[in-house]
Amino acid sequence: MQIQRIKQVQPADLTSSAGLICGVWELYWSSSQQPWLKPSARLENLQILDSEQGRGCNLLRLRGPLSALGGIRVQAELKVASSKRVMVWFRQGGWIGPSLPNYQQLKLMRQVQQSTPAWLDINVLDEQLRICRGQCRNNLRATEAERPSSEHFFWCMRTRKQGWNLPAI
Repeated sequence: MQIQRIKQVQPADLTSSAGLICGVWELYWSSSQQPWLKPSARLENLQILDSEQGRGCNLLRLRGPLSALGGIRVQAELKVASSKRVMVWFRQGGWIGPSLPNYQQLKLMRQVQQSTPAWLDINVLDEQLRICRGQCRNNLRATEAERPSSEHFFWCMRTRKQGWNLPAI
């Protein structure tokens, strides 16, 4: 079924189903030419969203056993702005490495300087599929990942002694 047809048959309405955004989503397809937005057998591109708590996280890392070496993470604040639009304020981003035995984590993070919020228009949304378009006009299709819930993910990140940490998922 074509994307346009799905959008007509099953349009998203965040006023009644914003809770469906919450979860761990994996990028399945993108119209972007940026290499980090192209699905790859070697890279895992996850988006963890918790609209109820107003937070999100993009994570790009190697698949398989090498994922323990770390990845690129960008943390954000989120707000559902309308029936289709989610506003995004990126706050911090950088490299996160493996956890050390003393619960410290190697990381190199910086605050993000963002003059205007980014946005994400959600066109189709259900428990397993999200089709959206970002402010760069890239079309994205994400599928719910077979991973812990977003609440579990954020809980694991905030329970480490040295701030935010990424659990092995």
